[in-house]
Amino acid sequence: MKRISTSLLFISILILSSQAQTLGEKVQKLLEEYPSISVSAYENGEFYDSIFTTAPKIHNNKEKYYLYSISKSLTGLAIAKLYEEEKIDIDQSIKLYLKDLPDYYEDIKISHLLTHTSGIRNYEKNEWLKFSQNHCSSAKDAVNWFASDALISNPGQEYQYSTFNYVVLSYLIEHVTGKSFIDYINELTKGIADILFYLDDENTLDGEVPYYENWSSKKGKGKLIPAIDNSCKLGGGGIVASATDVVKLHAAILNGEILKNPNEYYQPLSEVNSYAYGTSRGKTGELNYNAHTASGMGASGAIMIFPDQKKVVMVIGNVESDDIKENIYSISKDGLQ
Repeated sequence: MKRISTSLLFISILILSSQAQTLGEKVQKLLEEYPSISVSAYENGEFYDSIFTTAPKIHNNKEKYYLYSISKSLTGLAIAKLYEEEKIDIDQSIKLYLKDLPDYYEDIKISHLLTHTSGIRNYEKNEWLKFSQNHCSSAKDAVNWFASDALISNPGQEYQYSTFNYVVLSYLIEHVTGKSFIDYINELTKGIADILFYLDDENTLDGEVPYYENWSSKKGKGKLIPAIDNSCKLGGGGIVASATDVVKLHAAILNGEILKNPNEYYQPLSEVNSYAYGTSRGKTGELNYNAHTASGMGASGAIMIFPDQKKVVMVIGNVESDDIKENIYSISKDGLQ
């Protein structure tokens, strides 16, 4: 793996691109609001990674970050693997496997959960933080938080983004495999060198990257986030890992090391939207890509995968900001053009 060491004063070289100066300027701008930005990429069979930081206690690109909704791509991988092994059928009702769910889940197919067309609600006002201060020992514990609530639309008809869809999928994974969600994820990636994913709880990030509510580059300090526990989010937003490990995982998928037909993993599954197995299909210029963003307390980021070119790029930083998230997404796209 090629590693690029840098600081605020040296960001003239950035991943994979003849537009390095432009990208460097973008990263420089982000560092006005971010304590650190981790960049990792894969192209032409080689890995590239770098960390840009103005904050203390950040040492290398193997530092772990909250993945938040990028976690969904790992959950999607697990579902795709179980489908490939004929242990589940994504066109069947989730009730076929999880019989303890309410009767009105009968019309929800696994594919509806993958594509956010199940009708299951998302967070209500202030619920995100309450959910993040709860601890779940299993996916079933997490599902009990919302499963009894009425659906907000008929399954398969409307797109309603909800992390709870992927919490239900996490429960399905645990039920079918007999393993904890995170143990099964790590079993899938066991043959890939040095990859390890964690399910967040209140102790996961001790000694790791500091996470901030806000950051002042001029003062060189910021306000740290309060203690949170994302264990109930599971495969919807509870995984902790480095950007490098996520990129290495997607490179392995692209190279057929995990799925027999990786192209199917990146194909949209619904006529309602462009969602695949935990990523959304889009197009930039003539290139198809799959992507997902991440946003939550103490983190924002984006991952983009170009299946036809076998290229991956991920950028993540340790402050939540919708504006910055859009800039990160722009960097991710530019890095592969």
